[in-house]
Amino acid sequence: MKILGRTALAIAAALVVIFAAANRDPVSINLWPLPFVAEPPLYILLMAALAAGVIVGGIAAWTKGSRWRRRARQAEREAKALRADRDALAAAQREAAPPPGGGGRTLVPAGRRRAGLDDE
Repeated sequence: MKILGRTALAIAAALVVIFAAANRDPVSINLWPLPFVAEPPLYILLMAALAAGVIVGGIAAWTKGSRWRRRARQAEREAKALRADRDALAAAQREAAPPPGGGGRTLVPAGRRRAGLDDE
């Protein structure tokens, strides 16, 4: 899987280099209400637009996933509380259990009782 990822990255890098070499001409950018004029190469302008799109899309996806992250944190807190309750109940059960071989009556599940085999 690493080889596939590295191959895809190498191909993408090669395409970026070819694109940059083919689009080196300057492009005039005028920000109308402001008196600024910029003339970056076309490839820088397009790569900046692509990077801005990736960042905006990432922020949108992260914001949309906040509901699921909140639910996951809540479920983790509930699971932790339930584990603590389980451990407390197990400790209380161990303390309340009769000592082994202490003469207490052994309970047999209802499905296992057979006539004449129970201690009665």
